Amino acid sequence: MRSPISPAALAVLLRQIAAAHRHEVPVHEVLELLAQEALLVNWQEQLAALANAVRTGMPLAAAMRAQPEVFAATLVDVVAAAEVRGCEVDVLTMLADDYDHLAGARLRLKTVLSWPITLAVLVLALTIAIAIFVIPTFREMYADAGGELPGITLLLFVLLDPHSVWMWLAIGVVALALGTAAAGWWPRRLRALSVEGFGRLPFVEPYLKARLAHRIARAWQVCGAEAELRRAVDLHLSATTTPLRLGTALAAVHAAVAQGAGFAQACAAQPLLPPRLSLYVRLAERLQAWPQTMSQLATLAVYDEQAALARFERELVLISYAALGTAVGWVLLAVYLPIFRLGALF
Repeated sequence: MRSPISPAALAVLLRQIAAAHRHEVPVHEVLELLAQEALLVNWQEQLAALANAVRTGMPLAAAMRAQPEVFAATLVDVVAAAEVRGCEVDVLTMLADDYDHLAGARLRLKTVLSWPITLAVLVLALTIAIAIFVIPTFREMYADAGGELPGITLLLFVLLDPHSVWMWLAIGVVALALGTAAAGWWPRRLRALSVEGFGRLPFVEPYLKARLAHRIARAWQVCGAEAELRRAVDLHLSATTTPLRLGTALAAVHAAVAQGAGFAQACAAQPLLPPRLSLYVRLAERLQAWPQTMSQLATLAVYDEQAALARFERELVLISYAALGTAVGWVLLAVYLPIFRLGALF
């Protein structure tokens, strides 16, 4: 099964389709040309099928809906609403901007994560070097000196014994290989659970909430009718990028609205949802200006995403330094504590 199209590739695709509508060029011709784009080369077959469907007269949204493994349901519904309202150029350009932003956020997140990963590799290399060249020397020295070694030193000798190090390294390599292989065939439910666990971290949840508000605001901006609003909320219940707790809150909103409650009231009753969501829904209901108000909410959600990413970066760096300092301090204490004890005896 083909994986979903990447945000960067989607931004290119949607922007060029918008240009095709703007210049009155057949969309299927643009799709055929885009199959040669480097960012889209992995989806050539899917683009060809999309182009063929559009060439036969099928609306773009319907053709995209036929490939649910590539195009998300939220994207397809927004495109369908734009086709009904005849505002494809504006909506597709807006969506392209959003996916550009998402691609940038993911790139920044990868850059942020590269630092602790690099640090972990360096620490692992240093640990192996200590286990091979340093620990045997200190072990012989302490054996010749006699006396009882502290528990922390004995633990270090056990963990960093040359044979133990290679064993732990082999276990780590096997675990990494199995994890990488499993990532390709994990069921949808397990993926959702992994998102749920990661999303509970205090410096990750604000970003996920801001991203959720952004996605819903964009859907509401185009799908202004109440029936479409319920559909926009419902679409996020099965999204693997929405943590289960936020999905449960959205389900409660959906159920409350189905029973006759207002959207603002239903959103305000769910403390897990971003507070701005209910506030701007109330403003939109009062002003009767859904597109403009939701556009403002989406813009503010982008700022919230950027602030959450900046906080995540700061806290991740602090945690990395704290972990490194703790590990180095523990090794130094375990190695030199016996020397201090021996010095106190003389």
